[in-house]
Amino acid sequence: MPPSVARLESGSDHAHFDLPPDSEKTRRTPHPCWRAKPFLKRLTTGKYVSWILAHMKWEDWKPVVRSAVAAWAGLVLVLVPRTLKVLGQASFFTLVAALLAHPGNAAIIDIERQINNLFLVCVAWGWACLAILIANAARDGPLDQQELQRVQDQYGGLGATNYETQLQRSIFDGRFIQAAPSIVCAVFLGTGCAFYLYLKTRLSPGPWAMGCVFSCICLTVTLTYAPLFPYPNYTLGAVFALPLAVQSAINIVCAIFVFPTSVNSQFLSSMIEALSPLEDLSREEAALLDIPVTSHDWLTRVQTLRALNVKSAGAIIGLRVKEPYLEREFCVGRLKGKDLKALFDLMRIVHLRSGGIITFSEALLVAFHNEHLLSESVSIAEPSSRPASLAPSRTSSHHGTPTSMPGTPTGSHAELPHASSLHGLSKHSWANFLARARYSAPIGVFESQRYMFLERQLKFKDQGFVRAQFEIVSASSADLNLACQEAIKHASDFFRRVNKDRFIWRSFFRRRAAKDVEAHIVSNHRIAREFREILERYREVDRLAVLQPYERLFTSERVESVPYRALFWSFSYQYALDTFASALLELLDRIAELEETRLRPQLWVPMLGIRRFLREKEEESRDDDEDPEQIPGLDDGEQYEAKPRDPDTLPPANIFEHFGYYLWRCGEILTSPSALFAAKVGTLTVLVTLPAFLRASAGWYYYRRGLWVAIMAQLTSAMYTGDTVLNWVTRIISSTAGVIIGLLIWSVGAQTGRGTPYGIAAICFVAFPLIFYVKMYFPSTPVAMLVWTVSIALVIGYSWQDAHQPTLANVGWGWELAWRRLLLVLIGVTAAFVFAYVPPQSSGKRNMRILYSNTIARLGDIYCALISYAAHSPHKHAEEEKMTKNLLAVKAKLRKSALRHDFVAFELSLRGRWPRARYQALLNVQLDLVELLSQLLSIIKQLDPAWTHGVLRRSKFLDPRFIGDVLACIDLCSVSIRNGSPLPQVTPSPLVDRSYSASLGLNVAAGEDDVAHGLPKHVSLETLKSKDYWLYCVAYSTSQSILVRIDRMVLVTKTIVATFCITYL
Repeated sequence: MPPSVARLESGSDHAHFDLPPDSEKTRRTPHPCWRAKPFLKRLTTGKYVSWILAHMKWEDWKPVVRSAVAAWAGLVLVLVPRTLKVLGQASFFTLVAALLAHPGNAAIIDIERQINNLFLVCVAWGWACLAILIANAARDGPLDQQELQRVQDQYGGLGATNYETQLQRSIFDGRFIQAAPSIVCAVFLGTGCAFYLYLKTRLSPGPWAMGCVFSCICLTVTLTYAPLFPYPNYTLGAVFALPLAVQSAINIVCAIFVFPTSVNSQFLSSMIEALSPLEDLSREEAALLDIPVTSHDWLTRVQTLRALNVKSAGAIIGLRVKEPYLEREFCVGRLKGKDLKALFDLMRIVHLRSGGIITFSEALLVAFHNEHLLSESVSIAEPSSRPASLAPSRTSSHHGTPTSMPGTPTGSHAELPHASSLHGLSKHSWANFLARARYSAPIGVFESQRYMFLERQLKFKDQGFVRAQFEIVSASSADLNLACQEAIKHASDFFRRVNKDRFIWRSFFRRRAAKDVEAHIVSNHRIAREFREILERYREVDRLAVLQPYERLFTSERVESVPYRALFWSFSYQYALDTFASALLELLDRIAELEETRLRPQLWVPMLGIRRFLREKEEESRDDDEDPEQIPGLDDGEQYEAKPRDPDTLPPANIFEHFGYYLWRCGEILTSPSALFAAKVGTLTVLVTLPAFLRASAGWYYYRRGLWVAIMAQLTSAMYTGDTVLNWVTRIISSTAGVIIGLLIWSVGAQTGRGTPYGIAAICFVAFPLIFYVKMYFPSTPVAMLVWTVSIALVIGYSWQDAHQPTLANVGWGWELAWRRLLLVLIGVTAAFVFAYVPPQSSGKRNMRILYSNTIARLGDIYCALISYAAHSPHKHAEEEKMTKNLLAVKAKLRKSALRHDFVAFELSLRGRWPRARYQALLNVQLDLVELLSQLLSIIKQLDPAWTHGVLRRSKFLDPRFIGDVLACIDLCSVSIRNGSPLPQVTPSPLVDRSYSASLGLNVAAGEDDVAHGLPKHVSLETLKSKDYWLYCVAYSTSQSILVRIDRMVLVTKTIVATFCITYL
C-alpha cells in the first residue's frame, strides 16, 4: 500500500461527522452589543413601532387611500337622508362592508372577492326564502286571522298611520309567532350557518372567507325575523343584501379607478422583497468565513443567516398566493403572467439553494462549540423541573470517571420519589413537593452514553488548521460571492425597472427609449457572461485551492496526519455556493432573454380558459389544510405506497358486503371532526337564537339586539377548542379597542348631540386613512383587525342610523350604543367559549400529533424512494419529479402547521400545559430532513452511478439490515406520536455511530477488494480534484446528516411520549 494511502486512512480523530445545529437555548442568546444600543434605536426597531417606519412609502399608502376613499363614499350615502332611506333599516351595514371588504389589493383580486361575497349572500338569501316558503305552508292561517282581529279591535280606533305603527310593533312583539314556522326557520338557520361556517373553516384564508361571514349574518337576520310576520316576507334578505351590493359596487369602482394596481405589479414588487434578503444573506455568509468558528460572533452570524432566509421565505409564500391570478387579469406592462411564473420558479430555486449555506453554517456550531446531539432535545425536556436533590453526579458505566449527562437520571433508585409516600408532605415544603410532582422519567439515557463515547473519538482538536483552511475557502470564493451579490442586485434592478415601465405611449414621447432598452440588453448579456465565466473559473480553478494543505500527502514520504474533516466541510460549503450560483445564472439568462424579447409595454389579456379556471378553483378548494391525514399536492404512487388493510375485516366479497362497506363509509364521514363541528355550531346557533322563536321572548330579543350575540357566537366558534379560546381572547380585546375608537370618532364628530353630516364626514375623512393603515400593517392577527374595524363601523353607523332614522329597536347613539354593543359581544363570544368545551370536542393537540405522524411516515416513504432511485431505477426522470413534488408538498404542510402552534397553545387543559417547545423541535427536525433529502436527491442527479453506489456502500444505505433499522426508527416515531404510546428505551438509534467510517479517511473503500467497479482503488491528487469525488464527499456528508436528524427525531419523540423499560446500560 502506498504511504500516501496509509496516511489517508489515519486516525479516527479526523473522521467526518456532520453534527446538527446548536441548541435553541444557544441560538436565542442575545448579542452583548444589543444591551449597549441606544434606547431610541431599540424603540424604533421594536415590533410595535418598526411597522410604521417600514410602510411609509407611497406604494404602501396607495391601497390605504383607495380603501379610505371607498369607505368615505359609502359613508356619504349613509349621511344623505334620501340615500339613507333607500338603503333601509340596515344602512349601517354599508360602513361595515366598507371596512371589512375594502379594496386594498390588486383590482382583479378585489373584484373577484366582491363577486364572491354577493354570490354567497344571494345563495344564503335563496336558502332563507326556501325556509320562508316551507314555514308559510306550515303556518296556521285561521290562528293568524284571530290574532290580527284582536290587533284591529285593540288599535282600530287610531288613525291609519298610528295603526300601521302599532301593527308593526305587534309583529315584533311576537304576537304572530307559531310553533311550526319557528321550528322550520330554526332548522334551516342551523343547517345553513353550519354549512357556511364549515366552508369558512375549509377555505380560510382566501377569497371566499368573508363571503361566508356575510352569508351567516344574512341567514341569522332573515330567519330570526321571518317567524315574526304572519305572511311570507321574502324581501327580508334585501335589508342586508342591498347595502352590501351598493358598497361592493363602490369598492369595484375604486379598485379600478383610484390608484389601481395589478397583480403583475404587486408580483414584481414582492419578488424584489424576496430577493433583497438573499443579497444580504450572500454578503453575510461571505463575511462568515473570515470569523473564527469558535468565536461568539459566529453564533450571531448564523442566527442572522437564518433570519434572512426566513424573511425571504415569507415573501415567497406571499408570491404563491398571488401566482394563480397572474393570468386572470388585464394589465399593461412588459412582462405577461406566464413570464412572471417562469421567473418565480427560477427565483424559488434560488431561495431553496440558499438553505444549503445555512445547513453548512449550523453544522459547524456543534463541532466547535462543544455541543452534542442531545443538547437541543434534552433542553426541551425541561430538566430544570427535576428537584436538585435528584441530580447528583453519575459515574459512566463505560469509564470510571464522573461525567455530566444532561437529561439523564442520577443517584440511586432510593432517591426517586414515591407516589404512595405521605411522609414527604411533612418533611419537605410545598415547592419541593410540586417540583417532585413535575419530575418525569429520564429520556436519552442509552443514546447519551453512545454519543458521549462517539464524541470523545470525534473531538476536533486542530482548530488552527480549520481556521487556516477556511481562510483559503474564503479567499477562493470571494469573487463568486461578490458576483452573486451583484447578480441579485441586477435582478432586483430589472424587476424594479420593468415594474415602472408600464406606459404604452412612452416610445412616442421618449426619444431615448429605444437606446435605453438596447443598453439594458447589452448589460444583461454582459453580466450573465461575466457571471458564467466566474462560475466556470470557480469550478475549474478556485475550487481546487482548498486542496493545497493536502498536496503534501502525495509529495512527501513522512508527514503528520491532516484532519480531512476540514476538507469535507470545505467541499460542503463549495457545493452549497456552487448550486446557489448556478440557480442565479439560470435567473440571469432568463432575464436577458425577456429583456430582449419584451421590448415595450403592451396590453396583456387573460389567457385562462373556463375549463382551466374551474380546474384551478377546484384544486384550490381541495387543499384542506385542516385535515391532518391529507397532504395537498402529494403524489401517491403505487411502487412505494402500501394501502393499509383493515385488521378486523377482509375486503368485501359480494354485493351485500360492498353495500355495507359504503354504509360504513357514510357513517365515518358523518362522525368526522368536520361534520361534528358543523353539527355543533348549528346547534349553538339555534340555542343562542332560541328566544327569537318563542312568543314570550321574541320582542325582548328584537329590542335588545340579540342578533349581535348570535353573530358573535357563530363567528367565534372554530373547529378546534384552542382556536375558539384564542378567538375569544382576541375578540374581547379587539372589540373593546374598537368601541373606544368608534366612540371617540363619534364624540368628536357629533359632540353631545345627534351629529351633523358635515361633522361626521369631516372626522371620518381624517380617521379612515389611519384606520386602514393600522388594519393593513399593524403586526396582529387578521381576526383581531377585522373585529376592531367592525366595532368602529358599528358604533359610527348604528349611532347615525338610530339618530336620524329611528326604528322600533332604537338603542340610542354614542355611549348608549357603545356599552350595549360591547356587552352583547362579551355575551356572544363567551357563549362560544363555553360551548367549545361541550362534547364532542375536536382537539387541536391530537390534530397536531396525527399531522406530524403522517408527515414522518411520508418522509419515510420518500427516503425509501430515494434509496431505490439511487441504487437502481429504470425510470429516473419520472421518479425525480415525483420525489421533488412530494418533498415540496410535505414541506408546505409542515410550514403551515407551524402557524397552528399559537392556536394549539391556547387549548386549555386542567392536566398541564402543551409542550410547545418539544413539538417545535419535532417540526424543525422534519424540516431539516426535507432539506437534506432534497439536497441528496440533487447531488445524486449529478453523480455517476458508480460513485453513487460508493456513497451508498460507505453510508450503509445498501445494507438491508441497516435500512430496516432506519425505517424502524421512522415508523416507531410515526406510530408513537399518533397513538401517544411510549417508545422503548433501547431502539436502533443512534444510527450515525454505525454508519460513519473513520478508518476510510479520504479513501472510498477499506481495501482494494472492496472498491466498487468504476471507482479508483487509490485516491490520488487527481482524484481529489475530480468533480465526481467532490460530489461523492458532499453526498456522504449529507447522508450522515440525514441519519443525525433521524436520531434526533427519535430522541425528540421520546421527550414527547416518554420511554418504558428503564434500564441503565
